[in-house]
Amino acid sequence: MLEINTNCTKIVKQVANTDLIIVDNFLLNPEKVVEYLYNNQPKFLWKHEDQPSNNGKYFIDKRHDISGLDTYIYNCKISSLLEKSNQKLIDYYTTHSNFTRFIDHGFNDYKNCYWYPHTDYGYTALLYLNIYGCNGTNIYDNSQCDNYNEPEHYKPWRPKNRYKLLYTIESKFNRLVIFDGLLLHGMAINDDRFFNSERINLVTFFSSM
Repeated sequence: MLEINTNCTKIVKQVANTDLIIVDNFLLNPEKVVEYLYNNQPKFLWKHEDQPSNNGKYFIDKRHDISGLDTYIYNCKISSLLEKSNQKLIDYYTTHSNFTRFIDHGFNDYKNCYWYPHTDYGYTALLYLNIYGCNGTNIYDNSQCDNYNEPEHYKPWRPKNRYKLLYTIESKFNRLVIFDGLLLHGMAINDDRFFNSERINLVTFFSSM
């Protein structure tokens, strides 16, 4: 399912003085991954134990954990593309999904807010899996944030006037992007297309050593 296309090539760009790696047509059969995600939806919502939460009320955020030897090969290939000795895979044998749908409700105010800007532990690899793409991933200025300290799913929409948008990573079906997750970032939601379908990708995390 995670067989890699041996003919893929990478492009490296600079974003906020860090490397952004882009690899198109990364998987040989990405449709199989999409089919798997829909046919094996998680029983529980992501972070369902966190309270307060609006997950399941105004939006539905689920995550898959995909593990095994194929995932190990997949993650090792991503690591070889990154080529940074100060970055270590957090889990060699697991990759995760983002599987998110929004409810048509005023809570989801994408016109005036950004969705949950956050940082990760190190570099982050995303494989976009929406057939017709999505709005991509936003990168924000780390020096400007609103110090949101509530649970992730309580008030994830944050006012745009509290953030400076630096760059939007463009998505494309079966496009792998690897970027510095220590930069403030979050999924770009600029319209209502995911009020009727899921926004999906796979994510692999690195940790800065």
